[in-house]
Amino acid sequence: MGFVFRHLLLFFLPIALAIGLHLATAPLRRELHRQSGVFLRDLFSDDPDLVRTTLENVGQGGISLSEGLDWGLRAAVVIAFTGFSLLIPKSASSQSAVNFLTTLCVGFGFAKLNGGFAELDWADLGLCLITGLCLAIVGLNRRLTSLAKPVS
Repeated sequence: MGFVFRHLLLFFLPIALAIGLHLATAPLRRELHRQSGVFLRDLFSDDPDLVRTTLENVGQGGISLSEGLDWGLRAAVVIAFTGFSLLIPKSASSQSAVNFLTTLCVGFGFAKLNGGFAELDWADLGLCLITGLCLAIVGLNRRLTSLAKPVS
Protein backbone atom coordinates (compact mmCIF):
# COMPACT_ATOMS: atom_id res chain seq x y z
CA MET A 1 0.00 0.00 0.00
CA GLY A 2 1.12 3.51 -0.66
CA PHE A 3 2.35 5.82 2.04
CA VAL A 4 -0.54 8.31 1.73
CA PHE A 5 -3.16 5.57 1.43
CA ARG A 6 -1.90 3.91 4.61
CA HIS A 7 -2.06 7.22 6.51
CA LEU A 8 -5.60 7.84 5.25
CA LEU A 9 -6.58 4.31 6.21
CA LEU A 10 -5.18 4.72 9.73
CA PHE A 11 -6.99 8.06 10.02
CA PHE A 12 -10.40 6.88 8.80
CA LEU A 13 -10.51 3.43 10.46
CA PRO A 14 -11.18 4.87 13.96
CA ILE A 15 -13.97 7.01 12.50
CA ALA A 16 -15.51 3.94 10.86
CA LEU A 17 -15.13 2.06 14.15
CA ALA A 18 -16.90 4.85 16.04
CA ILE A 19 -19.80 4.83 13.56
CA GLY A 20 -20.01 1.04 13.67
CA LEU A 21 -19.98 0.91 17.46
CA HIS A 22 -22.60 3.66 17.64
CA LEU A 23 -24.90 1.68 15.36
CA ALA A 24 -24.15 -1.65 17.06
CA THR A 25 -24.83 -0.34 20.56
CA ALA A 26 -28.07 1.45 19.62
CA PRO A 27 -30.31 -1.24 21.20
CA LEU A 28 -28.24 -1.16 24.41
CA ARG A 29 -28.38 2.62 24.58
CA ARG A 30 -32.14 2.55 23.91
CA GLU A 31 -32.60 0.07 26.78
CA LEU A 32 -30.38 2.22 29.01
CA HIS A 33 -32.54 5.27 28.29
CA ARG A 34 -35.68 3.24 29.01
CA GLN A 35 -34.26 2.05 32.34
CA SER A 36 -33.24 5.60 33.22
CA GLY A 37 -36.75 6.84 32.46
CA VAL A 38 -38.29 4.15 34.68
CA PHE A 39 -35.81 4.98 37.46
CA LEU A 40 -36.58 8.71 37.32
CA ARG A 41 -40.34 8.08 37.12
CA ASP A 42 -40.16 5.83 40.19
CA LEU A 43 -37.85 8.23 42.03
CA PHE A 44 -40.20 11.21 41.59
CA SER A 45 -43.35 9.22 42.22
CA ASP A 46 -45.98 10.36 44.72
CA ASP A 47 -45.94 6.91 46.30
CA PRO A 48 -43.40 6.96 49.21
CA ASP A 49 -43.07 3.16 49.19
CA LEU A 50 -42.07 3.17 45.53
CA VAL A 51 -39.50 5.93 46.16
CA ARG A 52 -38.06 4.05 49.14
CA THR A 53 -37.87 0.78 47.16
CA THR A 54 -36.18 2.59 44.26
CA LEU A 55 -33.58 4.16 46.56
CA GLU A 56 -32.91 0.82 48.27
CA ASN A 57 -32.36 -0.90 44.90
CA VAL A 58 -29.84 1.70 43.69
CA GLY A 59 -26.81 0.17 45.43
CA GLN A 60 -27.71 -3.44 44.73
CA GLY A 61 -26.93 -5.60 41.75
CA GLY A 62 -23.91 -6.32 39.62
CA ILE A 63 -22.58 -4.39 36.69
CA SER A 64 -25.21 -2.10 35.32
CA LEU A 65 -25.94 -1.75 31.63
CA SER A 66 -24.22 1.64 31.62
CA GLU A 67 -21.02 0.25 33.16
CA GLY A 68 -21.05 -2.70 30.79
CA LEU A 69 -21.40 -0.37 27.81
CA ASP A 70 -18.57 1.84 29.07
CA TRP A 71 -16.19 -1.08 29.66
CA GLY A 72 -17.07 -2.58 26.30
CA LEU A 73 -16.27 0.68 24.52
CA ARG A 74 -13.00 1.04 26.45
CA ALA A 75 -11.99 -2.49 25.47
CA ALA A 76 -12.97 -1.85 21.85
CA VAL A 77 -10.77 1.26 21.69
CA VAL A 78 -7.73 -0.52 23.19
CA ILE A 79 -8.14 -3.61 21.01
CA ALA A 80 -8.83 -1.55 17.88
CA PHE A 81 -5.81 0.71 18.44
CA THR A 82 -3.58 -2.31 18.91
CA GLY A 83 -5.12 -4.09 15.92
CA PHE A 84 -4.93 -1.06 13.64
CA SER A 85 -1.27 -0.65 14.54
CA LEU A 86 -0.64 -4.00 12.82
CA LEU A 87 -1.29 -2.17 9.54
CA ILE A 88 2.03 -0.38 10.00
CA PRO A 89 4.46 -2.08 7.62
CA LYS A 90 7.29 -4.16 9.00
CA SER A 91 9.70 -2.27 6.83
CA ALA A 92 8.83 1.07 8.43
CA SER A 93 11.55 3.06 10.13
CA SER A 94 11.04 4.08 13.74
CA GLN A 95 10.21 7.66 12.69
CA SER A 96 7.71 6.40 10.14
CA ALA A 97 6.13 4.11 12.76
CA VAL A 98 5.79 7.10 15.11
CA ASN A 99 4.12 9.06 12.29
CA PHE A 100 1.67 6.21 11.66
CA LEU A 101 0.84 5.94 15.39
CA THR A 102 0.35 9.71 15.55
CA THR A 103 -2.05 9.51 12.60
CA LEU A 104 -3.93 6.77 14.40
CA CYS A 105 -4.21 8.88 17.58
CA VAL A 106 -5.41 11.88 15.57
CA GLY A 107 -7.99 9.63 13.88
CA PHE A 108 -9.38 8.55 17.25
CA GLY A 109 -9.44 12.17 18.41
CA PHE A 110 -11.24 13.24 15.26
CA ALA A 111 -13.74 10.41 15.72
CA LYS A 112 -14.42 11.68 19.25
CA LEU A 113 -14.84 15.26 17.98
CA ASN A 114 -17.41 14.08 15.45
CA GLY A 115 -19.55 12.44 18.12
CA GLY A 116 -18.07 8.96 18.06
CA PHE A 117 -17.42 7.22 21.36
CA ALA A 118 -19.97 9.61 22.89
CA GLU A 119 -20.31 7.43 25.98
CA LEU A 120 -16.60 7.86 26.78
CA ASP A 121 -15.32 11.16 28.05
CA TRP A 122 -11.99 12.57 26.86
CA ALA A 123 -10.09 11.27 29.89
CA ASP A 124 -11.33 7.71 29.39
CA LEU A 125 -10.58 7.86 25.68
CA GLY A 126 -7.10 9.22 26.41
CA LEU A 127 -6.36 6.45 28.91
CA CYS A 128 -7.56 3.83 26.44
CA LEU A 129 -5.38 5.35 23.71
CA ILE A 130 -2.35 5.40 26.01
CA THR A 131 -2.94 1.74 26.88
CA GLY A 132 -3.37 0.83 23.22
CA LEU A 133 -0.31 2.88 22.31
CA CYS A 134 1.82 1.02 24.86
CA LEU A 135 0.63 -2.34 23.52
CA ALA A 136 1.21 -1.17 19.95
CA ILE A 137 4.74 0.00 20.77
CA VAL A 138 5.57 -3.36 22.34
CA GLY A 139 4.16 -5.17 19.30
CA LEU A 140 5.92 -2.88 16.84
CA ASN A 141 9.17 -3.17 18.73
CA ARG A 142 9.02 -6.95 18.48
CA ARG A 143 8.08 -6.82 14.79
CA LEU A 144 10.66 -4.22 13.80
CA THR A 145 13.52 -5.74 15.80
CA SER A 146 12.80 -9.23 14.46
CA LEU A 147 13.73 -7.88 11.03
CA ALA A 148 17.02 -6.48 12.29
CA LYS A 149 18.31 -9.82 13.63
CA PRO A 150 21.05 -11.29 11.48
CA VAL A 151 20.29 -14.60 9.83
CA SER A 152 22.74 -17.30 10.98
